[in-house]
Amino acid sequence: MDREIRILHTADTHLGYRQYHSEVRRQDFFKAFEMVIKDAVEMQVDAVVHAGDLFDSRNPTLEDLLETMNILSRLKTANIPFFGIVGNHESKQSTQWLDLFEEMGLAARLGKKTADGRRRGNLRN
Repeated sequence: MDREIRILHTADTHLGYRQYHSEVRRQDFFKAFEMVIKDAVEMQVDAVVHAGDLFDSRNPTLEDLLETMNILSRLKTANIPFFGIVGNHESKQSTQWLDLFEEMGLAARLGKKTADGRRRGNLRN
């Protein structure tokens, strides 16, 4: 029996961006991402794919990481996988946000290489 697979695709959320150096604008980006995740849970999609630039910076603040982890934990609770691709705003170092979130069970990397071209598996390897 064929089953329809439903995937929610998003990209370029640029979490942490303080447009015009404004905390209000930073929160606007988080609220928009939170709405995407809320929709994914309500629609009971099979997966969420984020195609790059989850964060605006390759070095997101601890506050931005924690807020994002809180939002992504809603997907984990709903048993909806989050697949990520590291974007150009984030990819200039060998370890990215996706490595942390993957280790925590909040995300999985689409693609097999890190930004520096190394084959990637578990960080403990």
